[in-house]
Amino acid sequence: MFSGIGSSYLTGLVLGGGWGFYEGLRNPDGKTMKLRINSVLNGCTRRGPFVANNLGVLALMYSTLDYGIGKLRDKEDQYNSIAAAVSTGVIFKSTAGVRAIGIAAAVGGSLAVMYNFGEKLWAGKGSSVISHPGWA
Repeated sequence: MFSGIGSSYLTGLVLGGGWGFYEGLRNPDGKTMKLRINSVLNGCTRRGPFVANNLGVLALMYSTLDYGIGKLRDKEDQYNSIAAAVSTGVIFKSTAGVRAIGIAAAVGGSLAVMYNFGEKLWAGKGSSVISHPGWA
């Protein structure tokens, strides 16, 4: 659980820092090299923690809800992760209005469905019902 939250935070820090780096290069605040470097650093420190904190909070909420739903249902299956993703979107955007809540829930649910579908597709890759070698 904690490795997923930490890696999400680190990913957000790298992505946000890259966004701020690009933003600082695109819109330099001055004509000298020192002012341009300062602009890049300001962009990195503005965007990096913002994205990292959001991804960390999303990962924490998702992990907690996934665990709680699994304990509540007393089952471990893909429906827990889909329900946790939808619930995370709803809670995360609960103060932004009904439209934002619906969009966040749809995005979270569709990401969870795509992940679970891809996981099943990847696990079934290479095995076939028709071909079974008798090497045993």
